[in-house]
This record gives sequence, structure tokens and C-alpha cells, in this order.
Amino acid sequence: MAENENLLTANAPRRLNQEEINNPYLVITEFFTFNGLPECREELRNWFYAALADESIAETGNPANLFSFYERVEKLVEAAHIIKEKKIIM
Repeated sequence: MAENENLLTANAPRRLNQEEINNPYLVITEFFTFNGLPECREELRNWFYAALADESIAETGNPANLFSFYERVEKLVEAAHIIKEKKIIM
């Protein structure tokens, strides 16, 4: 029983509120309102370089920015998962 519960919670959104679960397109709109496509590319490039860097991100960049972007990307992934699972059509 516990294994089945873990599978259920593993697929459940953790960052989305009920309104966002009901309409995951809100998350997509919010994400791209906060970050334009060029800014998203830049932040992803920063992640890439931080992962490969010899020094810590605290020495080379702004860890708070990377963490904030990470949280928004996590919400975006959860919203995309809901859309895929529900096969929601705009």
C-alpha cells in the first residue's frame, strides 16, 4: 500500500495551487510574463555553466536568481505534466 501511495504522490503537483492545477495554462502565462524567452535561455545557460564550473555559484553568480528560476521551472514542468495527463486542449 505504501508503495502505491508513493507513486501517487510522486505524480502529484507540489508547487501548484488548486487554481493552477485546474488551469495549468495560468502557470505557462505567468512563467513567460516573468521571464521572456531570451531571459529563460540565459538562465538555463547560467545553470549549465554553474554545473560545469570549478568554483561555486556563490563565487560566480547569484544563487538566489538560480533558485528562483528553478522554482518557476518546476512549476512549469508540473503544469506541462498536468496538461499531458489530462490532454487539455486550449
